[in-house]
Parts: sequence; C-alpha cells; structure tokens
Amino acid sequence: MRHRPDRLFLLTGGVQGLAFAWGLPAMVWWVVDLRLSPFRLAVLGTALVLSILVTETPTGVVADLYSRKYSVVAAYVVMG
Repeated sequence: MRHRPDRLFLLTGGVQGLAFAWGLPAMVWWVVDLRLSPFRLAVLGTALVLSILVTETPTGVVADLYSRKYSVVAAYVVMG
C-alpha cells in the first residue's frame, strides 16, 4: 500500500475540526458557569495569545533550521 500524505492531512484536519466543534460549546459553558467578568475574560484571552506567541517562535525556528515535518510532529507530541 502506498503512503498517501493527502489522506493523512485530511484525516488530521477532520479530527482537529471535530475537537474544536466539541470543545467550543464546552468553553462557552465554562464561561457561563464560572460567571467570568469581561476583565477576567480579557486576562484569559491575553494569556492565551501570549502562550501562542511564546510557543510559536521556537516552533518556527525549528521549522526553518530543520524541517517543517519535525515542527509539526513536535506540536502533536506536546498537544497530545
């Protein structure tokens, strides 16, 4: 059987889409259940953006120096 990277790409994209579709209502429910103020939501959003910035920079360096494949594999290992 031949290796088909396009099928793997579509499969991982579909799994990520399902995870997002199931996770978003849970996040909304948590916000409503915890009764977070707009300030706290802004702090959480800022923390999210900063964590993305901190993790994307080394990932980009790895992708530039070695290979984008290693960068993607490392991201999947870290994310679970």
